[in-house]
Amino acid sequence: MSIDRNTICRFVLVCILLTITCNVWSQRVERTIFDWQPTHYSVAITLNDSLTEISAITNIDLQVLKTGLSRLEVQFGDLSVDSVKSGATNLSFERKPGLIVIALPQPAIKGTKMTVSISYHGIPKDGLVLAKDKDGIPSATGDNWPDRVHNWIPSIDHPSAKASVTFTVTAPERDQAVANGRLVSRQANADKTVTWTYDEKAPIPPYCMVIAVDNFDVSGPPSRKSLSYLVPHSDHELAGEFAPSEQMLDYFSELIAPYPYEKLATKAFKIPMRVEETTAHEIAHQWFGDSVTESTWADLWLSEGFATYFAGLFLERYEGREIFNEYMRRQKVVYLGYEKQNPSPIHDTQTTDLFRLLNANNYQKGAWVLHMLRGMLGDEKFFEGLRIYYRDHMNSNASSDDLRFALEKASARNLKQFFDRWVYGEGHPVFDVVWSTKTEGGRNFLSLEINQVQHNAQFLIPLAILVKTDRGEFRKTIDLTGTSVQGKFPLEGKAVEVTVDPDAFLLAETTVRHL
Repeated sequence: MSIDRNTICRFVLVCILLTITCNVWSQRVERTIFDWQPTHYSVAITLNDSLTEISAITNIDLQVLKTGLSRLEVQFGDLSVDSVKSGATNLSFERKPGLIVIALPQPAIKGTKMTVSISYHGIPKDGLVLAKDKDGIPSATGDNWPDRVHNWIPSIDHPSAKASVTFTVTAPERDQAVANGRLVSRQANADKTVTWTYDEKAPIPPYCMVIAVDNFDVSGPPSRKSLSYLVPHSDHELAGEFAPSEQMLDYFSELIAPYPYEKLATKAFKIPMRVEETTAHEIAHQWFGDSVTESTWADLWLSEGFATYFAGLFLERYEGREIFNEYMRRQKVVYLGYEKQNPSPIHDTQTTDLFRLLNANNYQKGAWVLHMLRGMLGDEKFFEGLRIYYRDHMNSNASSDDLRFALEKASARNLKQFFDRWVYGEGHPVFDVVWSTKTEGGRNFLSLEINQVQHNAQFLIPLAILVKTDRGEFRKTIDLTGTSVQGKFPLEGKAVEVTVDPDAFLLAETTVRHL
C-alpha cells in the first residue's frame, strides 16, 4: 500500500494488485482501545550521519478510559529501551513480544490525563525504512501500513487509535526532512545537523505518522505553497507528472469538503505508469482514509474503495464519461479475476494477514459498490450522502454502517438489504438472460427470462433493461424477486436487441441470448 497520507503519509507507488489465495481462514483479533486512548504523540528522533540508526524519545499524551488501570500495554518493536518516565519519575516496565508493559505508580482513575515518555535507540526492523534511494543516497522513509509504526514509535497501532502528532527530526545538514503537518521551525546545529519540527494538530491514524529524510529534489506549483513533490534528483524532470494534483485538490474540495490538512507533500519512490490515476487515488485518501478512517480492518474498503472510485470521478470530470466507463470496466475485470479464486465478502473479519486485505474486494469491488449506490440514488442524493458521512466522521473513525446511515439520511431510503448483500455478503450476480419476440392476437410481445446462476445467494435488486426495436427503443426496470424471473411486455415493432444494465451501473456478469 502506498503511503502519502496527509503531508507524506501516502507515498505514490506503483500499485500492482496480485491475485492472492487465502486457503486458511480464522477469526482475526484486532487491538481495541479499551483501557487508554492516545491523544498526542511527540516524537523527537535523531538519525546518525549515514541514516542507518536512530535514537528517539516519544512522549505519549493519553487519557485513561478505565478506573483501576495499573499498567499500560504499549505496542513496540525490538528497539532498545533506555528509560520510561512520567514527568521526572522513572517507571518500571517489562518487555513482551511486540509490547512494552509499563507499570503505573498507582492505579489510575477513568478520565485521568498523563504523559509517558519512552527513550530508545537502534535500527528499526520495519516501519521506518533506512535504505539508499534510487540514486544511491542514504534515506529514511516512513512506511507504516498496516500496523508497522510500532516498530519505531511506541503506540497503539490500530486505525481507531487516532491522535495528533509532533515530529522533531534531527538529520545531517545535507538532507531535508519532511513529516506530517506544518513546518514549525528549522534549526541549524553546531554539529552540522539540522533539526526540523513539524506539527499536525488533526488526529490521524498511526500508519499515517511518517517522516522522510533524503537529499531529494523539492518542487511544486508557485501558486500553492502547501503542495510539494519530493523526488530523487535523477527524476527531477518527472516531477511535472504530478501537476494535476492541484486540480485534484480543488475538485475533491468542491465535491466533498475543504482539504482537511495544512499541506500535501508527495514523495515518489518511482513514477507509476498510470500516474494520474495513482495520484488521484492517493490524494482522495486525504479525505477518505486519513480524515475519515476505517473503524476496523474489516472496513478497509471505506478507504481503498473510496480512493479507487474517486480516482475514476476525477477522470470523469476532466476527461469525460467514456474514459470513466473504461476505467470502471478495468476495475471490474480485476475484481472478477480475483473473485473467481477468492470468494469472500468485502467486510472481511477473518483474514489475519492484513496485507492480504489489499485486494480487489477492498479496492475494485469497493469502488463498484459506491458506483452502484450512485446509480440507485442519483448523483444529488449520493454525493449529499457522502458529504454527510464525511462531515459526521471527519477527524474520526467510521464503519460500513456509518456510511449506510449517511446515505439513508440523504436519500430517505432503506439500504440495509443492499449493504447486507454487497458489503457483508460475497460475490456478484451472474445473469443468463433469454429473450424472444412473439406475436399474439396480432400484437408483438417481448418474452424475457432472467436467471441468476452464480454459486452463492441471489441478489434481489432492480435490473435495468434496454430494448431496441425496429421502431425505436424503450427501457424497463425489472425487480428481481428470486433466482428466476420471467416477464412479457408489449412491443411496437419487433425487438432486435436487448441490453442489460445499459448505463453500466451494476457489477455483474451477463450473458444475453436470443431464441
